[in-house]
Amino acid sequence: MRFKQIAAGIVAEYPGSDVSRVRELALLKLAIELRQAKLLTDDPAQADELVRLSNLAARRERDLRGRRRAKPTLHDYLAARKASVDGKAE
Repeated sequence: MRFKQIAAGIVAEYPGSDVSRVRELALLKLAIELRQAKLLTDDPAQADELVRLSNLAARRERDLRGRRRAKPTLHDYLAARKASVDGKAE
């Protein structure tokens, strides 16, 4: 249940993202929540794992953010192509 909520939030924030990347990030975020709960119940061994998972999740989220911006639209591609062809004709 919680996994679905997290995944839905990621899909809403990064629409069109690869399903496997969304699943991976959702699992990482869920694991972080579970480690935080264990840390709150006085299990200090979870602190290092929590830091590692948090850093990994941040990198994956940054990757999704970058992929969302990196893709040009068809309109942008055609406009750049036309400009390139027009520049060679002169």
